[in-house]
Amino acid sequence: MTKYVSKGQGQFDFYVHWNNVATKDAYIKAAGAGGTPTTLKIEITNVLNELTLNGPDKLSRLEIGTYSINSSCGTVNNVAWSINSDKAKIAEAKENVAKVQALAGGIDVVLTAQIKNQNNNVLRTLTKTIVLESTFNIVGPDIICSNISNVFSISHIEEAPDAKITWTATSNATLQSGQGTPNATFKGVGNGNAEIRAVIVYKGKTFTIQKTFWVGPPALFRPPTANGPLCLNIRDDVKATIKLEMKGLNRTYDYKWEKGSGKRFEFLTKTSNYAIVQPLEIGQIAILYSANNQCGWSGPVIILRDVAMCNSNEWVMKSALDDVADSEPSTASIRIYSLTTGSVVYTEKNIMNFNIENTGLKKGIYVLEKTDGEGNVTRIKVAKQ
Repeated sequence: MTKYVSKGQGQFDFYVHWNNVATKDAYIKAAGAGGTPTTLKIEITNVLNELTLNGPDKLSRLEIGTYSINSSCGTVNNVAWSINSDKAKIAEAKENVAKVQALAGGIDVVLTAQIKNQNNNVLRTLTKTIVLESTFNIVGPDIICSNISNVFSISHIEEAPDAKITWTATSNATLQSGQGTPNATFKGVGNGNAEIRAVIVYKGKTFTIQKTFWVGPPALFRPPTANGPLCLNIRDDVKATIKLEMKGLNRTYDYKWEKGSGKRFEFLTKTSNYAIVQPLEIGQIAILYSANNQCGWSGPVIILRDVAMCNSNEWVMKSALDDVADSEPSTASIRIYSLTTGSVVYTEKNIMNFNIENTGLKKGIYVLEKTDGEGNVTRIKVAKQ
């Protein structure tokens, strides 16, 4: 190719094509007007024979593998990728890199890369065999009821014709029928976690798969976290979050939180797996939780929490209840707690005014609880001189 430039500089693209064997080198000559040509020599080697197609030898169902053409001369352009089966597809192809996705298992496929020149002539063909491995799963319900039969099946078993299948079960389930076949019937027993297994032997390979499910009504999976006693604060009574982890719940289950026997408290929030409660008295509060599924209701989960008066520098020291009473006196009942033990050490009912100095209590600091005629409760920290 000869090109003439009258002024300035020019940039030109050119291509040199050979088949698999180079017979001689190439040269580029350039010269200015009236000047002596300068020669650039291009040494030609048989680089096409050095190409390799690399990538994983095996792919599982839906797995994507990356395959690339490696060359000592850098990127290889103009590559046509193909695969010989509809059990896999080329998800993406860019020059010398292709991504292959397995769509099934139990078959070998061949990935082909054809390297072409600008005239679309094939210069080199590279191939790689990819093993698409069978991926078996046990398909069946996640919750079954006790003494009820349910069918569990092995998915994609058609990819392993004449395979030998052995079913087994752990506690809370028994095999009733289907041993040696892809479809087995199991009956639920008791209440709790159950697991079934299938061992598949095919072409010298052994596949072990399992499925865990729940039998019977819901049950507590993990007890509520114990965070110690709840501390009632004079200014802002404590709010406790009670969290539960239940097993055997499905999307259509129902639940209920209830108050058990014990000291008074209020529910501020109720959800399917936690509740926020506010204690109203010192002592032990009892909380009940139940849930159901298609097999029935769980027995109530009983949550016990201790409520105590805890030391706090934020509490305001008062010497008498009427210091925080309304401007107009009202009939009230008084209950005084030991600050250290939380036990009741003094009670009095139907009073108008109260002074702790008129009691027989020892000198010290106490928690005084007032309940007015409307049932409102006020707690303060008081000192007996």
